[in-house]
Amino acid sequence: MTKFKITVLILLSILLFFTTSNLTAQKTPTRINEGLLKEREGKIDEAIENYKKYLKEHPEDVNITMRFMNLLFRERRYQEIISIYSNLNGELKKRREVVTILARAHFLLSQKKETVLTLRSIIRNEDNSKNSYLFVGNQFLSMGLIDDAKRTFLDGRKKWKKTSFSRELYLCYIKEDAHKKAIREILYYYSDNNTVKEWVKREIKKLVNKDASLISELEKIAGENKDYQKITGEIFLELGNVSKAKDYLLQALDSVSLLDFASVCIKEGYYQEAEESLNKVIKIATKEREKEEALFLLAITYEKMSRFDDAIKKLDRILETGKSLKDSAIVEKARILIFEKKEFEKGVRIIEPLLEKKGILNRNGILEIAIKGYIKSGSFDKAEDILKKTTSPLSIYLNGEILFLKTSFEESKEAFLKAVFKSLDKSFANNALERVMMIETLKEKPALLSLVSDIEKIIWEERYDEAIELINASFDTFKEKDERAALLFYKGKVYTFSGRLSDAVSSYTSIIGEDKDSPFSPKALYKAAILCKEEIKSLATDKN
Repeated sequence: MTKFKITVLILLSILLFFTTSNLTAQKTPTRINEGLLKEREGKIDEAIENYKKYLKEHPEDVNITMRFMNLLFRERRYQEIISIYSNLNGELKKRREVVTILARAHFLLSQKKETVLTLRSIIRNEDNSKNSYLFVGNQFLSMGLIDDAKRTFLDGRKKWKKTSFSRELYLCYIKEDAHKKAIREILYYYSDNNTVKEWVKREIKKLVNKDASLISELEKIAGENKDYQKITGEIFLELGNVSKAKDYLLQALDSVSLLDFASVCIKEGYYQEAEESLNKVIKIATKEREKEEALFLLAITYEKMSRFDDAIKKLDRILETGKSLKDSAIVEKARILIFEKKEFEKGVRIIEPLLEKKGILNRNGILEIAIKGYIKSGSFDKAEDILKKTTSPLSIYLNGEILFLKTSFEESKEAFLKAVFKSLDKSFANNALERVMMIETLKEKPALLSLVSDIEKIIWEERYDEAIELINASFDTFKEKDERAALLFYKGKVYTFSGRLSDAVSSYTSIIGEDKDSPFSPKALYKAAILCKEEIKSLATDKN
């Protein structure tokens, strides 16, 4: 045999080896792909046969095993799942996902004993880990096997700490209507996770509202553990039982307890109780910081009670003698003067020094108060000077407001659109787009657009009766239907600001009669619907 023939034979042998290897390697993806294709075509039985053949050759493939078993489960071929599981290798049999499918197959075949044994094997397979108890218990819960879920969580609690699985046990006891045990478990959950406080309070309030006898159980638990006294007091306060709330929130009549109690009272609207507690703090507190905090909270309380002069007196005391809350007192006093007492110029004079102060917290909030104060007082130039130093979407929006009031409508429109583009807050964005619609709709009617600007100035100054008078007088001048629609739209807006919601709804709905094709019509109907919803909610609250 020549050297050439030997070389050719060697090359052919190598080629045959690689070809054979490649064909063998291709068998695997081919069968999988055929199975996937059959699934997509709805030929489920054929897909199952493909996967079954593949797994005989590759019993260790986790992904295809799971896909195969899930497919059988979807097709309700539960007995086949049980048969296949018995043929799996040792490691696959221990995998949580595989065991769960097996357990659910037993469950749907009404084989409860096998279901329980199968699921609990996960705990053994995972060396009694905390997560395994949690997973298995939740599987039982999802199947409605409450006793087995509860037993699993309680067994886990023996190994882990006393309050483990408290949220899950709470759900078990709720399912069983064992509400006394449920309250205890949900408080355990709160003690392990303070961030769920509001949810815990809501759940307990729902239980107590269903069964008033649970109040004694709540008090018993709070008596056993002082850690639960504060949350118990807050629950009683939210339930309207102020006397019981005091019992728990004022266990120690010290300044800190009184301040906590007052804070909760303010939040829940019990202003007289807050006032009483804060006045006690001012009398008994030995630390100036506590007295200062009490004065500030007392100012907030008086503000909530519409006793604005009393609120300002307390804030002035902080400004005279305080240290840590002086800036907060300035902001709050300016806010009261501008938005409550309508003393715009006085309010902005108070807050002006803070605008130049470095390192101040909530600078954007201070800027917003100052700018709105300047706009309300008609000091547009000062407002614009401040706005030049900021680039936030809100600042751009407020600049658009000023330009609108100065009748620079095209520049105003650009500012509003830019603010919306920069992700302006939703409520301000709606106002911005409303202004843009107004400018576009009335751009051929400069006299009416100028009138709208004048109305906006009066709205900013909160002289709502004058705004209504001006609008009513303008109906004699602007008589075309699209003009009357614009005036009705603004009339509805003014009524809304002044709290006359029924009149606002009437104005908005009247636009349809004037000009159903007006661009204001859909917006007006939407606003009317929102106001009606608020009216209904208000009536329901009054009845309660």
